Amino acid sequence: MEPENPNQAVARAAGSADTQQQLHSELTAQLFAHLPRSALAAIGIAALTLLVVSQDAIGSRLSWWFGSVTLVSGLRLWLARQYGRKPGTRPKRWLRSYVLLTLVSGGAWSCLLLTHDAAAHSPSTVYTAVVLIGMCAGAITTMAHYAIAYIAFITPPLIGFTAWALLGLQPAQPALALATIAAFGLLVTASYRFEHAFRQTLESGIERQQLLQRLENDHAKLREAQEILLHEEEVAAYVMNSIMEPPGREDGGLKAHVQPLHRFDGDVLLNDISGKGTFRLFLGDATGHGLAAAIAVIPAAQTFRAMNRKNLDCELLIRELNGNIYRLFPRNIFLAATLIELAPRSDDGCDARIWNGGLDDLIVVREDGRLDRIRSRNLALGILEPEAFEPQFENIALARGDRLYAYSDGLTESENSAGEGFGRSRLEATLLTAPDPSARLEHVLTQQRAFIGNTALTDDLTLIELQPDAIARRIRQAVGAASQIDLPGQALGSRAG
Repeated sequence: MEPENPNQAVARAAGSADTQQQLHSELTAQLFAHLPRSALAAIGIAALTLLVVSQDAIGSRLSWWFGSVTLVSGLRLWLARQYGRKPGTRPKRWLRSYVLLTLVSGGAWSCLLLTHDAAAHSPSTVYTAVVLIGMCAGAITTMAHYAIAYIAFITPPLIGFTAWALLGLQPAQPALALATIAAFGLLVTASYRFEHAFRQTLESGIERQQLLQRLENDHAKLREAQEILLHEEEVAAYVMNSIMEPPGREDGGLKAHVQPLHRFDGDVLLNDISGKGTFRLFLGDATGHGLAAAIAVIPAAQTFRAMNRKNLDCELLIRELNGNIYRLFPRNIFLAATLIELAPRSDDGCDARIWNGGLDDLIVVREDGRLDRIRSRNLALGILEPEAFEPQFENIALARGDRLYAYSDGLTESENSAGEGFGRSRLEATLLTAPDPSARLEHVLTQQRAFIGNTALTDDLTLIELQPDAIARRIRQAVGAASQIDLPGQALGSRAG
């Protein structure tokens, strides 16, 4: 068993102290709730007793006894009134006052035995026995919440009655004395059991109240934390939207489907036309999900745009991206990515220069139905320190009817209810069997959704399609006229960069 944390021990002790304090408060409230009624009942019974035993009693003693019972009952009423003005404050002090007056009240009632010289079988003796034992038995319903108070009340009259049965009655009644002692033991036992049950009930109620209060407090704290988090997310979302401008589903030769797992996307998709008259696309997949992953793509977006404005070479761009991510983030944060640069040709094809670091194979579906793969030949960005980072590019030629596909692993790793992944083989087969070549991307998404059914995604999902002919036209429109661009007359062919 692990040792208890000091803070936990302090909290537990404080909770126990609070429970005991509340228990005493509830116990005091219960006792004082019955006090006025029991005090008035005592005065009424004393008055009735005064009438019944007055024939056999010594007048002065009886008057003195009645006065003492009335006085003590009046003090108990006064105490109940004082408590009513300041309920719940210093409960132990009120309990001590209650027990003291209860003891005095029991002593006053025991003095009834001294008011007459009674024979063993006289009506007054029988009545006195009935009154004292009845008072003691009846008080259990109003005092046994607190056994000490009940015992303080019954001890003087019952012990006094036992002594009176042995010494005061003529003749002595030992059987009556033994019966009284037995009754005393039974009443004491009953009072302790009653108090124990009452305390358990109170403690259970108090614990439920405290639990509900803690739940309400925790709920309020969670609601406050949620409001703070939502506000921070709103700010973060504003910043992300300002930095990241997601492309439309169709944007001048680029088709894209972006499906974040959470509000913030750990995939980044950027595209731009450089001042050199080339189209550049960057697709990245940061480790993790949500805001933590989305933060990692911010420097990538800023670096991509800044380097494009300077018309710097792709190799310098990818080196700068790696260096920034390596410097800014811990070693367990990196960015699997691909950088694609397309240079238009006069035949509406494009020469592609591709860097792939840690992403799944890029797929080229040729116009004649063949399929080529461009494998990752580099580590993800942010793993190697800048001095050790040596980017390896691959150059390929894309005809006007060819299509280039790139995607994050959220597509291939999406699973159905049986835990089976969509996979690269199924993706390639879906691309090759699309009934409409112009809608391959939509066909892949339809088949992927049908495959996973109602199973939720476990990662951000991005899928893009590049159309060389449309991109070539887009570049010409961007620079104003095809004659202003130095277009190669033939394809570069496939070679390592």
